[in-house]
Amino acid sequence: MDFLSTLLLSSRLVRYVLVALALGLAMLGLHQLNHPLRKYPAANWFATIPYIGEIWFAWLTLKGNPDVTLRKLHARLGKVVRIGPNEVSIDDSDAVKELYGHGNDLEKGFYPHVKKVADFL
Repeated sequence: MDFLSTLLLSSRLVRYVLVALALGLAMLGLHQLNHPLRKYPAANWFATIPYIGEIWFAWLTLKGNPDVTLRKLHARLGKVVRIGPNEVSIDDSDAVKELYGHGNDLEKGFYPHVKKVADFL
């Protein structure tokens, strides 16, 4: 009887872990499908994962050659390359207008420490 109760308890735990993993993957998939930067090509899928994707570019920086890698990525993927979950690398001045131009729905960033110019005057 002791073996049976241990088996049932561990199978319940395994089910909970599998359900949690399935929900996490579903949420990640929905995030990827609804992200405003999804139309720009990424170096790899890992770079687009929230909270984890920054590791890829940090690793390139620690290796000491992010500029060489970025040049190769721009040659292969185009003028705008997604290098993180919320970061892009731009290789053309006209592409800047596409991202930061008037009427674009992309959020430009949140800087709570910066106040309006009128507050300083």
